[in-house]
Amino acid sequence: MRPIATLMAVLMSLALAGPAFAKTTFPKTTAEEAFRASIASINSGDFQQASRFYSRDKAFVWVENGELQFESAEEATAGLRGLSPPAFPQHSE
Repeated sequence: MRPIATLMAVLMSLALAGPAFAKTTFPKTTAEEAFRASIASINSGDFQQASRFYSRDKAFVWVENGELQFESAEEATAGLRGLSPPAFPQHSE
């Protein structure tokens, strides 16, 4: 197919798909709101709630200062518990 014909085919596909893109919905909470809620949960000792900020995707990793710290959301949550002062309640899972 000639380059101009390929371009026209792509543009036509986008034009036809436009209404579908317009119906896309976005989460009601922003990333900043989710992050602030996670920090508030950590500060209150609710690590299970705080862990909801972490992706459950199998590719999730936590890298800090260029080094791998945690290989899963579960490990990151356990790491949060390790940071808690004894005064924080430990929430069951």
